[in-house]
This record gives sequence, structure tokens and C-alpha cells, in this order.
Amino acid sequence: MKTTLTTAFAVLALAACGSSSSSGSTGSTGSTGTTGTTGTTGTTGSTGFQRPAGSVAVNFSVDDTANKIYAAGDLIWKGSMKYTCAAGTTTCTFDAANRTILKDGNWGGPWAPLYDDGPWTTGGHEPIGSTAGDHKWGVTVFVTPPADADLAFEYGLCDFSLSGAADNCKNNGWIWQGANGKFSVKVGAATDGSADVSAAGLTIAFGTTDLQLKLDTTMLDTAKTWDTSKVQIKGSMIGWTPVDITPDATTKIATFQASNFQGTGKQFPHFGLFSTGDSPEFIWVLNGVEYKDANMKADLLGVSASTKAAAATAFTTAPVTLKSNGNTTVVIP
Repeated sequence: MKTTLTTAFAVLALAACGSSSSSGSTGSTGSTGTTGTTGTTGTTGSTGFQRPAGSVAVNFSVDDTANKIYAAGDLIWKGSMKYTCAAGTTTCTFDAANRTILKDGNWGGPWAPLYDDGPWTTGGHEPIGSTAGDHKWGVTVFVTPPADADLAFEYGLCDFSLSGAADNCKNNGWIWQGANGKFSVKVGAATDGSADVSAAGLTIAFGTTDLQLKLDTTMLDTAKTWDTSKVQIKGSMIGWTPVDITPDATTKIATFQASNFQGTGKQFPHFGLFSTGDSPEFIWVLNGVEYKDANMKADLLGVSASTKAAAATAFTTAPVTLKSNGNTTVVIP
């Protein structure tokens, strides 16, 4: 699955439940993320949402035109922010009455969903210049510029279909890969549209290369005692949702094959195969305990990987390495 950073609404090219966390979120994070840039000046349309007085617009988009797999309500822009709700309200929705966000370093939400209903200036929720129904999912939120220090936000993306209403993206469904995205609203920023911000977005496109990940339970790190009565794997290729993998009765090797789980009719229909350069992250879990070494990094002992291109007849061994965040990864050839 090709996942490329873009600038919001002007696409140029894609911690929850991973092994590393970032600023209040749960999931997989890497090195310093991309910072949002100043966006296009916007005005309020006669039929659209009215820009809150004294606010900067922040735009975000995800390009799903290659796969066309997401529907309304699937994608949530999760981050160190929350949209405002009426005082005393325990449940609220992102709608015409409350599109202003506040900084929330605890990543507690609620967060804005993404829409494919056209620009906020003409009755929709997307950035100016968007087209309704084009499979580019976006949202524009509004921030009041700070008086004394820049407001810095971090963010990622949640697939609500993996999380569900009970969790509401608090712990499950994280599908952003690599470093958290970042944007800032400057002290005293102009509120006439000239200082509006475009937060880096994503393009999601599936490839054709399959992936196998294996854990030889007879070759585990002996520095700890491991309970292999229940073997699971979780990773970016399945939204960090743990899945059970039963080791072979003879070899004692547990094998995860992406094509058995990803795609239409499978357990993870919003995920697909990989493209050259993709680097899915993962970690094995043994009876509820992540398979990590003494330094709390994913253990490499007994772990292997292989890939199979569309035209290939067999899987070929691929190196397994560690990311800076401590997760294991494979770079797809």
C-alpha cells in the first residue's frame, strides 16, 4: 500500500495500538513530521459556513482516488486538538455550529471527520477548491491565533471502521504511517484568509506486492520467558489491530500473509498490497506481551520476512530492520 505525504487539497503524491507513542497518542511514530504551510486565501460563500470571527482556517485532505474504498464517516483527523462543544454537552458533533478547534496535548478528542461534500464556502466541509464526490476526503477547521506563543499541533489519521463507536478512535484504528504530521498557527496570524494553513495530507494507493512475516517460536530471545500459547501480530498494514496467528504444528513457525487479511471481503477491507518503497511496521505479541528486547525495542530473534511481486511464483526473503521508534519494519523492494 503506497502511502505518501501531500499538501492538503493540492495533492503532490499516505500512536492507537502500535509499540511506540507520541504526544498523547498511541501508535507508531518515526522522525520529525512534516509541518503545514500557509494555504490559499479563503472567503465566506453566501451558502457556506461562516468563518468564525478572528480565526485562521486549517485545511487537511486525504486522496483516495486510486482505491475508492472509503465512505462517509470512515476517516477521522486525530491529533493534539479537539473541536469545541457547547458547555455541559457530553456528546457533540462536528457540524455547522462548531468547526473551531482547540489545542489538546492529551489527544482526547473529539476530532473532526473527513468529508467528500465540497468546499466549506459553498455548503460542504472541505477546503476551498475541493470537488464533492471525487474520493478526496477533507475538512477545514478554524483556530483562533494565540496571543503569546505559537500553537503547534500534531496529528494522524484514524479509520473509524477499525475503532467503532465505543472506542471512537481513542485507542484503535490508527492508519497514519511514520512521523506524526505537524502544523502551527502563529502568534497574531492574520484572520482575513491570507494566513490560512494547509496541513500535510495523504495519498493512499495500493500496490501489487504481497508480504509474509514469520516468527519462529523455537528461536525466541532466551533473555526472557515467553508464553507462546497465544501468538498475535499487529502493524501498520492492518491498522495496528492485533490478529491471532496459529504457529504451524510441526515447525512452530507463525506466518502472517498480508493477502490473507487485506482487501475486499477480508478482515481488513480498507487495506491492500504494497508498492516499492513502502515500509510497513509491525510487532509480534505473545500472550498479550509485545515481543521486545531489554531495550524495549522489537526483538529480531526468530523474526523473518519475505515478499512476492505480482509476477513472481514464490516469496523472496527480505531484510527485517528496526525503525527509530523501536518497531520492526520491512522495506518493500
